[in-house]
Amino acid sequence: MRAPPLPPADRGAAPPAGARLVVALGIAQIVSWGSLYYAFALIVDKLAAAVDARPAVVVGAYSVALLITGLASAPFGALIDRHGGRWVMSAGSLAAALLLPLLGHVSSVLELYLVWAALGVTMAATLYDPAFAVLGQAFGAGQRRAITAVTLFGGFASTVFWPLTQALVQAFGWQTALLVLGAINGLVALPLHALVLPSRRASTQASASPAADDVASRPAAATSAPAAGSGGAPSSAPRAPDVAGGHGSTAAPADPRHAPGRAASAAADVARPAGSIDDWRAAVRDPAFLRLAVAFTGNALVFSGMTVHLIPVLHAKGWSLAEAAWIGALVGPMQVLGRIAEYRWLPDWSASKVGVIAMWLLPVSLVLLALLGGSMVWIGVFALLYGSGNGVMTIVRGAIPAELYGRAAYGAINGALSAPVLISKAAGPLVGSLLLAAALGPTAMVLLLAGLAGLAAAFFTWTIRRRAPDAVPVGMVPSSRF
Repeated sequence: MRAPPLPPADRGAAPPAGARLVVALGIAQIVSWGSLYYAFALIVDKLAAAVDARPAVVVGAYSVALLITGLASAPFGALIDRHGGRWVMSAGSLAAALLLPLLGHVSSVLELYLVWAALGVTMAATLYDPAFAVLGQAFGAGQRRAITAVTLFGGFASTVFWPLTQALVQAFGWQTALLVLGAINGLVALPLHALVLPSRRASTQASASPAADDVASRPAAATSAPAAGSGGAPSSAPRAPDVAGGHGSTAAPADPRHAPGRAASAAADVARPAGSIDDWRAAVRDPAFLRLAVAFTGNALVFSGMTVHLIPVLHAKGWSLAEAAWIGALVGPMQVLGRIAEYRWLPDWSASKVGVIAMWLLPVSLVLLALLGGSMVWIGVFALLYGSGNGVMTIVRGAIPAELYGRAAYGAINGALSAPVLISKAAGPLVGSLLLAAALGPTAMVLLLAGLAGLAAAFFTWTIRRRAPDAVPVGMVPSSRF
C-alpha cells in the first residue's frame, strides 16, 4: 500500500537518517578542515626547519596542494554523481590518516612537495565540495538548508583545531602533533564517512527529492501531463536540456502502458529546474557558468588575500598586535553568525538572491576598514560584514549549481565551479603581498582589493539578473528542514 503524500508543510523534510547524516558530515568537516587546512599555519616554521628551506618555500608547497585540490574537485564530483560519496570521502579520510604522520617525517623540499600534492588530492575528497554533493543526493530540494547546517559545524574547525594543534605541538612536538591529527582522521572522520554516508547515489528515492514524493504518490493519470506552469515534458518524451536556462517544451501525453515508470520520471522533472542538465560539460560551456566562476574567483581571491594580511593592516591602523589578533579572531564567529542568519531569516530566498547581498558585503566591509578602521565601533561593523558575508558565500557557492542546473550532475558541476575558487585561494596571499608592495601602504592595498571585490559583486549581480527568470528550481521547497 502506497503511503499518502506528505502534507504541504512537511514536504522537503529530510529522510529519517537525514539528521544523522548532517551531524556525521558536520563533525567530519571539523576534523578535515581543522587538520588539513587550518593546522598548517602552526607548523610552517617547523616544516621549514625540517627541510632546511625558507618558510616561503613551505607556503609554496601548501599553495600547490590547494591548486591540486581545485583541479581534482570536478573529477571527484563526477565520481560521487555516479557512485555516491561513501567510498570517495572514506578514502580521503584514510589518506589523511596516513599522510599527516608522513608529513612529519619529510627531510627534503621534494618530499615536502610530494606529500602536500597528495594532501591536495585528499582535501578534494574530504572538504565541502564532496560533502555538498552527498547532501544534494540525500536531501534533494532541501539541500541548501542541509548545507547551511553542515557549514555551521565547519565554521568551528579553526576554533577547535588551532588551540588543539598548538597544545599538541607544545606538549609533544610537531611530529607527534601530526601523528595525533592523522589518528583523529582515522578514528573519527573515517568511521563517520564509511558508516553513515550512503554507498551509492539514490536519485530515485523519495528522500532524494521531496517534491518527487508527492508526484510519485499521485494517480498515474495525474502524472501523464506536465505540471502546470512548469513547462516540463512528461517522462516518455525525450527532453533536450537548455543550458541557457529556457523551459522545455510540452509534449503529448505519454503512453499509459508506461505509467509505473512515468511517475518516477515526472517526479524527477518536478524536482529539477527547467534547463536541468545531465552532463557537467554542458554547464561548463554555458556563458552564465563562466561568468559565475569569474565572480566567485574574484570574491575568493580578495577574501583569501585580505585574511592573510589582516593583522598587519590592523596594526598599521593603530591597533596593537594583541588587539589586531582579537579583531581577526572575530571573523570566524561572524561567519557562523552569518550562516545562522541565512538559515533563520532567508530560507525562502533563492541562493542567487542571497548571493547578491553576500557578494556586496565584502567590498563594503573593506571600504570601512580602509577609511574608518581606527574606530572601535566601525572595526566591529567591519568584522561583522566581512565574516558574515564570507560565511554565507560558502552556502551560496554550494547551492547555486543545483539551483541553475539541477542535481543530476551536481557533484561534477560544483567541482568545476569550485576549481578556480580554490586556485584563487592559493594565489590570494601572493596577490595581497604584491599589492602591499606596489600600493605604497596598507590603506591603498585594501582599497584596491575593495575595488576588485566590487567588480566581482557587480559581475555576479549582472549574471544573476540575466538568469533571473530561471533561477528558482521547479518544485523547490525553500522551507524544508531536517
